[in-house]
Amino acid sequence: MTYKKYFFLLVLAVLLMPQASHAKVEKKRFQHVPPKPGYATVYLYRTRGQPDLRKPKITVDGDPVIHLPNKSWTYFYLGTGSHVVKSKWGFMAAMPEMEAVVEIQPDRQYFLRFSSSQFSWGFGADTMHTKSSSALREVTEDEAMKDMKKIKKYAPAEMEVVE
Repeated sequence: MTYKKYFFLLVLAVLLMPQASHAKVEKKRFQHVPPKPGYATVYLYRTRGQPDLRKPKITVDGDPVIHLPNKSWTYFYLGTGSHVVKSKWGFMAAMPEMEAVVEIQPDRQYFLRFSSSQFSWGFGADTMHTKSSSALREVTEDEAMKDMKKIKKYAPAEMEVVE
């Protein structure tokens, strides 16, 4: 095959990637949203982290909530009780999947910070090593507001209410 054919196949593969189903990101700084009676308001945000262009799929109790872009925030309402929050990075991301259990009380606000990192060292293909990590942590509102100063993108959640 010639290079033109390879280039065409590459462009076709990029165009067919499943990114189209993800929510559109808006340029919008953080703002509080009105509470929903009987539910907790959960603000989820991602600080700058590697891999930059990957959007981990975040689920709550198995229900997809969002593909969270780098340096963005979202919100959703969550019912009372214990919930399992998971991240799935997808094919070839080389990132570990993360799972956390959160205890939710009604009519409260929760701020969850999602972070990720990759660190590589060595020289050459035979000695290259990469350490990858991802984490989800509940933070105080003050800590979240400090982080939010750097975040200028809002990504709407795929599900606004998770029971």
